[in-house]
This record gives sequence, structure tokens and C-alpha cells, in this order.
Amino acid sequence: MSQVGVEEIPRGSNRGEKVEEYMKATGTIPPAAWCGCFTAWCFQEAGYQLNKPWLLAAARNWFKDSAKLVKDKKDIRPGDVFGIHNASLGRIAHVGIIEKVENGMLYTIEGNTNDEGSREGYEVCRRKRSIAKVAAIARWT
Repeated sequence: MSQVGVEEIPRGSNRGEKVEEYMKATGTIPPAAWCGCFTAWCFQEAGYQLNKPWLLAAARNWFKDSAKLVKDKKDIRPGDVFGIHNASLGRIAHVGIIEKVENGMLYTIEGNTNDEGSREGYEVCRRKRSIAKVAAIARWT
């Protein structure tokens, strides 16, 4: 994925030319958290029409439609969207795209994260996450 390594400029600002391009995918005004914006941008770049993309800037909104939820974690596929629950916020607060599934692990591409896995990071990264730690999976393709 050509976006891996794109960073905020300056770091920690939720800004930068590419980051602001991701935000435009959802009509988000910078600076703002952008993991949902990045995910929407990826889907749009792949040719998918997203209904009400402005709603998808918020990570939790990727999982509102029960018809899109993947109920059986054995059915996770590349291209699915995962959500991470944040206990202090009491909701899903980070999303990304699943690249592959292997041995109980998700290999993902995420915006607004970093190598430490923060939901308030500064770049687009590939990450490895345990399926057990994922709160929700949605299929948009």
C-alpha cells in the first residue's frame, strides 16, 4: 500500500498535505483525528461509493449497520474494516483495514497510528493485532 509511512506534518498536529487529503474524503475540517477518514479515502480510491461518507470520519460509525457486521470472527477477510474499543471513551475509537488474517492475528493498514499502536498516532502504518482484541468487524466490499 503506497500510503504506508505517510506522516502528519508536523508530527502530532493532525495536519499535512496527505492527511488533509484523507480528511477531505469525509468532509472533515483539519485538524482532527483521521483514522476513519483514511479508511474512507482508501475505499474511495478503490472505487467504492460510500453512502454519507461524512459519518465515517467517526470510527464508531463504521459499525452502525448490523447488515455489514461480521458476526463470526472465523469469517474475517482482507478488505474488512476492524474497530478497536477504547475503555476510557466507552466506544470504538479506532479503525483500519484488514490486509490479511493469519494464525489468530490481523495484519492491518491504519491511519492516525504509529508503531506503538496508538489511536492518536501520527502516520499510516502496517500493524499486527490479535483478533481477540478487536471489538468489531464490518464488511463494506
